[in-house]
Amino acid sequence: MVAIGLALTLALAACGGSSTESTESVSTGGTDSEAGSYSEQAPASVLDSILHFGDKGTEAEAEAAAASLESYLTGREEKDWQTACPHLSAEMRGRLKQIGGPGDAGCGKGIEALTATASTAEGEATIAAVKGLRREGSQGYLIYVTGAKKTNAILMVLEEGEWKLVGVNPTTLYF
Repeated sequence: MVAIGLALTLALAACGGSSTESTESVSTGGTDSEAGSYSEQAPASVLDSILHFGDKGTEAEAEAAAASLESYLTGREEKDWQTACPHLSAEMRGRLKQIGGPGDAGCGKGIEALTATASTAEGEATIAAVKGLRREGSQGYLIYVTGAKKTNAILMVLEEGEWKLVGVNPTTLYF
């Protein structure tokens, strides 16, 4: 079951797919009209898979993953691809370079292509609070609250001792 949820989440994160399934009401203050504006709404099965994935990571691991995500978000917001791209997994950078061309500029063009239809509401590109890291081996979901009071999760992988993003957009969790 975790593998199926993980595969679905990877597809959502990497391909920008969306879900039309609804879940229970949002406990973080977001509205349904905001849901599709930046990140994808997670169906109940994906939410359950993320919240029960692996084991709880340490606070230090969660903070390290959050620092990587925050640097990526800052770089993406400022279109500073030399800052953003190194925080993506090697596999994701490879996919983005297939879309946009070689180097950080190509990675940036790939990020822009995958996020072109996403509009970012104020506060969505900031981390207000880290809720934790669910970890299994070298993979983990960082769960955090944005400045816009949305609870998001993003799949990350531990590469060469650093947490890297597997996708370019988080998944919004609705409880």
